[in-house]
Amino acid sequence: MAIDKPATVNAVRVQVTGQKSITSKAQGPGEVAGPAVALTFTVTNTGNRRVGLSTVVINVSDAAGAPASQMTASPARPFSGSLAPGAKATGVYVYNIAQSARGKIRIEVSVAPTLPTVVFVGRAI
Repeated sequence: MAIDKPATVNAVRVQVTGQKSITSKAQGPGEVAGPAVALTFTVTNTGNRRVGLSTVVINVSDAAGAPASQMTASPARPFSGSLAPGAKATGVYVYNIAQSARGKIRIEVSVAPTLPTVVFVGRAI
C-alpha cells in the first residue's frame, strides 16, 4: 500500500497521517539520538466491536531494508487503551532513519495478533 493511502483490515482502518523529520532524543536503554522520522498514524474502528490498541506493533525498515530503531522520547506517543465502534485514535512513533535512507521506507502495522499486518511503502520526509 502506498504510504499516503489508508488500508482497512477487518473493520479497522489504518493510515499514515503525518511525517516529520526530527532529531531524536535518547531516553531508554540502548537508544541513540540522531536523525529520525516521527510518523503519525490514525486508526479508525469502522466495525461494531471495541478494538484494543495496546497490542499495536509498528516496524519500520529504511530504504536498504535495515530495521529502523524505535525511539521512546517525545514526540513519541504510542497507541494505548481501546477504540469504541466508530471512534478513531492517533499515535506518534519515532524511528531513527538517516536522511540518505528515506527514499523508500517500509512500514508494517499490526493492530492485533489476530489481524493481518498492513504494509505501507513510500518516501519518508
